[in-house]
Amino acid sequence: MIEKLKSKLSKGRLDVAFSFLIYSIGLLSILVADLYVTNHFETDRIADWAFTKSTVVLIGTICLLGYDQVFVRDVTLIKRVFKTFVLQSLVISSLSAIIICSIKGISISETMMIFVAIFLMAVITYFAAASRANFNLWKSQFSTNFWKIILLVILLSNIISSAILNFLVTLIIAVFLSCFLKGFKTKEEIKEILDDKSARSIGISFLLTNITLIFAVYGEQFLVNIYGSEEISAHLFTYFSIFTPIALSVNGFLGFYLGPKLRRNNNISLSKYMNMFWYNLIYSVVITLISIVCGILYMMLVLEVPFEAIDRALVLSLTLMCIVRGVYISTSVVLGVYGNKSFLRKMANMTWVATIIYIVIVFGILFYYHTVQAAIYIAFASTANWLARLIISHSYSLRTFKIINNG
Repeated sequence: MIEKLKSKLSKGRLDVAFSFLIYSIGLLSILVADLYVTNHFETDRIADWAFTKSTVVLIGTICLLGYDQVFVRDVTLIKRVFKTFVLQSLVISSLSAIIICSIKGISISETMMIFVAIFLMAVITYFAAASRANFNLWKSQFSTNFWKIILLVILLSNIISSAILNFLVTLIIAVFLSCFLKGFKTKEEIKEILDDKSARSIGISFLLTNITLIFAVYGEQFLVNIYGSEEISAHLFTYFSIFTPIALSVNGFLGFYLGPKLRRNNNISLSKYMNMFWYNLIYSVVITLISIVCGILYMMLVLEVPFEAIDRALVLSLTLMCIVRGVYISTSVVLGVYGNKSFLRKMANMTWVATIIYIVIVFGILFYYHTVQAAIYIAFASTANWLARLIISHSYSLRTFKIINNG
């Protein structure tokens, strides 16, 4: 019995270690790809790359309609909702591609490629969420991050010049490989926890929150490119790619790991949550400072940009944003596992208000400022949006523990 337990623990550690390895290589790949783009492409191609990346990931994630969070609560949903997922993804992908075509004035062939790329991103995100719910962590990370490695290889080979075609070929290969791994398949018979109506209701609550979350993560690039400001987009994308990847990647893996772990242990309390909250704050400050210092060294030693020429105001705003996003993980994983439908819906409504205000502010900045100075104001607006999300989610996390303690 003891030997069997040790074997399971050893296997679990290997799974986490291998997951982190894939996660690290994937994020390093997308970092190198972004840096390659900023160093070798002209402004218009940098903006095109940033828009394609943000659009495919943003809309592809929305296609799940919040089910990626619900899978952690009931893994039987993975198989039960797959057909519904495919249908809704086709509808969302096609409508999004048509809207983008009408706004950006792109060709029919590019519109079709955007449609297929968004749908494939939705599929691979579905596989990743399903694998994570089944605690197949390394297979989940493979679906989430291996496409970034493929993307880098294709980019460096210079075989394809078009950003959207680059993403399309990458995702075709990645989806095929993820299908082969079958991490989304549940190995054992598990009793159904949520009926379809409850799952859809909770999923919609998560969706409403997730849309605002995705906008918080990718929104500035999406909005700036929709508005048509290539210079501002390139400047913001360059600094974001150089100064934030270390902090956001480490914090991102922490959030990926904590959700399923909390559900399995099921022994969280208010005191443990507060300890996690303050630990994440300290941890986030340290890892963010490391990320910023590495970014400064890269600018000075590799790009040969004098310290005086670095946009220090933009760096400051990105520093604050990384710290807030690191602390936000504590609240998001708790609500993702324990938050009830009522709280999730109320929180979603409040984050929507914050997001709408954020979008209005970004468009206002783009309307009044037409130079790279706008990137600084947009970054500070993004930081304020993340801070609002943190305050809202933290307050509902505290309320959730009051219900748990009283129950």
